[in-house]
Amino acid sequence: MSKPSTKYLARKYYDKLDVDIVADAIKNKQNVLLLGPRGTGKSSLAAVAADKLGVKYSYIPCHTGATSEALLGQWIPKKEGGGYQWMDGVLTAAARHGKICLLDEVNSLRPEVAFAIHGLLDHRRELVLTEKPDENGDPEVVQAHENFGIIAAGNPFYEGVRVMNEAFRDRFAVQLILGYKAELDIAIVSRHEDNGTLSHENQVGMKILIQKLREASQKNNVHSDISTRAILDFIENISIHTFQTARTMFLARFDDEAEINVIRTIFNEIWTMDGKPQKVIQEEAAKTPKKAGAFATPKGSAGTADLAKGSF
Repeated sequence: MSKPSTKYLARKYYDKLDVDIVADAIKNKQNVLLLGPRGTGKSSLAAVAADKLGVKYSYIPCHTGATSEALLGQWIPKKEGGGYQWMDGVLTAAARHGKICLLDEVNSLRPEVAFAIHGLLDHRRELVLTEKPDENGDPEVVQAHENFGIIAAGNPFYEGVRVMNEAFRDRFAVQLILGYKAELDIAIVSRHEDNGTLSHENQVGMKILIQKLREASQKNNVHSDISTRAILDFIENISIHTFQTARTMFLARFDDEAEINVIRTIFNEIWTMDGKPQKVIQEEAAKTPKKAGAFATPKGSAGTADLAKGSF
C-alpha cells in the first residue's frame, strides 16, 4: 500500500477535515475531484484517504501518453506458445481488484478515454472492454470491486490547460478546491522546528518569508505559483547545501525578471546576502519565546479556523 506523505496537513472545510470528506465519499461510492494549483497536496490527500480506508492506492498520470490501451487494456503476444493474451490496463486492474485510483492531471485525459470510463463514474460502476470479448462473444463488462474508488486531480486555472468536459466533470459528486494559504504553509513548515534544520531566528524569518510571498501573490506582484513544496525544498536545500545556494535555486524556479526582483527584495528584507537574519528579524525573534515556537499562530488570528489541529 502506498504510504501517504508525512508532510501532509489536513484542511478543514467548515466542520469536516478534507481527509474525512474524501474517505467518506469513496466509502459511499462517490467520485471525488480535487482542483488546485501544483504543490497544494492533491496527490497526498488522495494517498492519505486511501490509507485511512485501508485500501490499496494506484496513481495514474493522465498526460497525453495515457492511452486507452494503457488504462483499459490490450492484447499482447504470449511469451510462449505463440498467439496473444489480454493484459488489463491500470484502471481496469484497479476496478477488478478494488484499488482507489488517483487520475492525476485529469484535464489532460484524452476525450475518447474519458468517454470510455463514463460507466465507471456513474451508478453502473462498470467498465466495458470493447476489445475483449467474453465467453458469449460480447464485450466483457467489468463490475467494479466494492473497494474501488476514483479520485481525480487537476488544475483548471493554468493557461493553456484543456477545459474539462462538463458531462465528465458532472460525474464527480464531491469537488474540493485546494489553494495556497500562509497559515497552512506555516503549520506545515513548523514540523521542521524539531529537526535542527532552522535556528530560532531563521524560523521567524521563514514565517515572515511565507507571509510576504503569499501577500505578493495576492497583490498580483508575483504571478507564478509558489507551491508549498517549493518552500519545503528551500528549507531542505539550506540543510544540504548553503543558504546562498538554496536562495539561488529558489529564484531559479522563476523566469519573469519582475517576479524575480520582487522575490529577491523579500529575501533581502529578511536575510543578508550571506544568510544572516536582518536586524528586524533578530528583534522579532527576541520577542518570540523559543518554547512557544517561532511558527506559533495566536488564537483567533485570521484563517486559523480553517486549519485542522490533527495531522495525517
